[in-house]
Amino acid sequence: MKRHKRITAAQCIGRRFYAKGSLMFRRAQLIPFFVMAFALAQGLAPAKTVQEVTPDEYAIYSRLIQDFNLTGRPLVIASQTSVDDEKELLRNDVLRHLAREFPVPYSKTIADFKAKNARSFDLDQKIPGVPSYALVPHEELDKLWDNCTQAKQECGWELFYNKYPDSSGIVTLSRVGFTATGEDALVYLGNRRHWKSGTGYLVLLHKNGAEWAVVKSVVVWMS
Repeated sequence: MKRHKRITAAQCIGRRFYAKGSLMFRRAQLIPFFVMAFALAQGLAPAKTVQEVTPDEYAIYSRLIQDFNLTGRPLVIASQTSVDDEKELLRNDVLRHLAREFPVPYSKTIADFKAKNARSFDLDQKIPGVPSYALVPHEELDKLWDNCTQAKQECGWELFYNKYPDSSGIVTLSRVGFTATGEDALVYLGNRRHWKSGTGYLVLLHKNGAEWAVVKSVVVWMS
C-alpha cells in the first residue's frame, strides 16, 4: 500500500504563508533585519557599572557576624565575595522561587543582588566592630585540600584548624543587593565548619536610621 506523506502543522502554515505572495515574504525578510538592528543597539548601550563594595555593605557584614555568632579569633573570611558553590542561586527561576519567601519590598532587591554577584569583588579590612578577622584568598584555602586524595595525609579541615585553631570555620559573603531606597537589603552568608557541618543563608535586612537589623534568614543549603 502506498504510504501518504505526512505534513506537519508547521509545514501547512508555511505553505499558506508563501501562497499569499511576495508582499508578505518581503515583510518576513525585514523582521530579522529589525531584530538584529535592535540587538546591536542594545549591545552598544553603555552597561551599568557595578561599583566596589560600599560602606553600607561592610556595615551589613558586621551585623551578620554579630547576629550569627561568628566569634572566631581570627574569624576566617574568604577574601573575595561569592555565593560559594551555590551558583544556582543566581538563576532567575530559583530567585523567583526564593522571592516567595521574602516579605515585600525585599523581592525588589533581587535584580541588584544578581547583577552584583555576576562576578567576585575583593574585600578590604573595613568591617567595623569585628576585633579579629583574616581575609584569606580562595586559592590559599583550596591548597589545604590538595592532599586529600592521598591516604594517611593530613588535609582539609585538619590543616585548616592547625593553622586557625580558634576560628569559626570559613565564612563567605556575597555582594549585597539593595532596593532603590537603599533601606532594604539581601545578602548571602555561608559558613563551612567541617566536612559535614555548614550552612548557607540568604539574609534580609532593613536599615533603621544608621543601623542595619536582620529581618529574616532563609536556609539555602545545609551539610
